[in-house]
Amino acid sequence: MFFFFGIRSTDVLSVILKNLKCIHCGQVDTVAAHYVSRHFHVFWIPIFPIGKRAVTTCGHCKQSLTKREMPPEYRTVVEQYEGQARPRIWQFAGLIIFGLIFIVPFIISLIVWA
Repeated sequence: MFFFFGIRSTDVLSVILKNLKCIHCGQVDTVAAHYVSRHFHVFWIPIFPIGKRAVTTCGHCKQSLTKREMPPEYRTVVEQYEGQARPRIWQFAGLIIFGLIFIVPFIISLIVWA
């Protein structure tokens, strides 16, 4: 029997960082922060999220920087939006399906047999 499992990423929030100058090309208002959430999946059904990360990308020169590579002025602005970048409810679809198939009938059987 084959099991297809792995880790996938999805973009949960994209924000253009106003009044920031790109450190590579010097353009203003072209840097965007992208927050990516990773989740574990089985048979392409997401089970649960396992983390998120922030990446900045310049719309002009296409330079991408991870949080570790960002200068301090980028990092402070990126950290302001981290609270808004939450995993989506569909990334818990596997746990919800598991609960509906196994846990709910178990609870109903306990109530009926009590």
